[in-house]
Formats: sequence, structure tokens, C-alpha cells
Amino acid sequence: MVFDGLTGKEHYCYNAFGHIHGIRSMILEGKMTFNTFKKVIRVVSILCFVMFFLPMFFVSCGGEKVAEVSALRAATGYIPEMQKAQVSATPHWGYWIIVIISLILLLMTFMKSVTEKALTMSASIGLLLLLVVYIVFHAEANQMCRDYNCALDVTFWYVLNMIMIGISFILSVVRLFKGRQS
Repeated sequence: MVFDGLTGKEHYCYNAFGHIHGIRSMILEGKMTFNTFKKVIRVVSILCFVMFFLPMFFVSCGGEKVAEVSALRAATGYIPEMQKAQVSATPHWGYWIIVIISLILLLMTFMKSVTEKALTMSASIGLLLLLVVYIVFHAEANQMCRDYNCALDVTFWYVLNMIMIGISFILSVVRLFKGRQS
């Protein structure tokens, strides 16, 4: 990019346009430096860890909101609001894999000895597992609600989490296949 002869405002607009084009090329053409990829995976793994504690679903019985269910509450089975509504919640220890995968990916982004191929492969597999776990989480919660004649609504956090993990998974798979072609 040549900036000769551009004034301050033109230079700023050119940079802004170039940055937007840069994001587009990262997603569509798979052009992303390894450091940028590490930062994306780092942010996604931190957000996945944090979202483990945020409510993913609202449970309502008889038109009244009974509980907010996070992955943490589903993993431990401790949902006191549902016990008051005489709905039993069993612990699903498999949901702890969300925390484990998030922390492993986060640690890998800080390790200097991790190669680009290893991180890309681990991110692809880890993000795919996260998608599967959250889809199973939703299906099990939905089935439990139907068994007790309740309704399940997803929260903004669940939707954001699924979009974020999905886009990151696509980026890592594109990066993985671009690396195999070169």
C-alpha cells in the first residue's frame, strides 16, 4: 500500500478501508498471520471460559420464568430455582470439558514451543468439540424441559457463544487446509 501524497484524513480512510479489506481477506482467503491467529484463539478461549458461567437458557413453566441455566449449573446439577418448581436437575459432568478445552487452547496460545500446525489442528478439534458440547447441552436441556412441560429459551450469551465458536472454527479449518496446500 502506497501512502505517498495522501493527507491525514485520506490516509486514515485508506487505512480504515485497508483494515476492513484485511478482515475480509482473513475470512474468505484464509490470509492471517500466525500471531493474529493466536490472538483470535486466545480471545475465543477466554470468552468461552467466561461464558461457561453466564446463563445460556431460560426455563419457564406455566408461562413463568423459573430459572436461568448456565453450563456451570448444568455441570453441577445445582439449580435451586428448578428444585422449587419440583423439577430435578441431574449433574452432567461432561460439560466440564468446556472449561478444560478453553484452558488448554488458552495455554497453547502462550506456549512458544507450540507449532503453527499443532495450534491450528488443536483449535480446529477443540472448537468442533465445543460446538458439539453446546449443541448437546441445548438438546438435553430442551428434552428435560419437555419432560416437565416447561419451555426453554436460549439467551443472548448462547447465541453469541455459538456464533463466536462457529466463526473461529471456520477460520481454523480454513487455516488448516491453506497450510496443507502450501
